[in-house]
Amino acid sequence: MPTSATNPGRRAPTAGLTLVETLVALAILAVILFSAGFVVHWLFVIAAIVALIWLISLFTGGFGRSGARL
Repeated sequence: MPTSATNPGRRAPTAGLTLVETLVALAILAVILFSAGFVVHWLFVIAAIVALIWLISLFTGGFGRSGARL
């Protein structure tokens, strides 16, 4: 390992990320992606429920009306 010229007992700083920093970054990325997938899944479920309610109201005459008047 190279040593620093000003302080012979210490190692020179490395240019890249260390293994621990890379693993922490990957763990944070995994948590973010997992939570985003969870949120997107529930938004899809809510959108499907709203679409179903809209479809039912389309065939029953809508909200606030007493049915289709001809």
